[in-house]
Amino acid sequence: IFGNADPLDISQWLQITVKAPQNTAVWRERTGVCESAITSMNFRFLWSYVGAKDNPQPKIVAARLDFSKEDFAFTLSSTSALSQKISFPITFTATFIHYDEDAAQPYTPPAPPMAVSVPYDVWYPFKVESAATRGSRPTTLPFIIAALLLASFWFVSV
Repeated sequence: IFGNADPLDISQWLQITVKAPQNTAVWRERTGVCESAITSMNFRFLWSYVGAKDNPQPKIVAARLDFSKEDFAFTLSSTSALSQKISFPITFTATFIHYDEDAAQPYTPPAPPMAVSVPYDVWYPFKVESAATRGSRPTTLPFIIAALLLASFWFVSV
């Protein structure tokens, strides 16, 4: 998607691949630890130049969202539990990765197999012969007649 995409036109949007977290957070009362709490969202955008060589335009070609997890430990003492504050960092990152087209290896798939077999006389109206098939030489009479007819039309029109 280009930077000037219309936010109201869904056809200009790009699908974000979301790698959802596997498990949810688990609270351990005895230790005071919240295990596997989601602590960050990491956006990754793959972009490349597209368009004319003399005026390339940057375009986002893929997007991905990953989540990171950490354990939160609550270390409040029982006497001052209401007055203490504990900070837990929550982060959001956006990384833009340039896709270098020169680094990509071009891939050309193999030709598909021929699905239809062609009968031997598919070229019947035309005379196609190979020297290896028969010992006869091709007939030149039709070519001579066509040349004479064309020449006669040319002389008549001049």
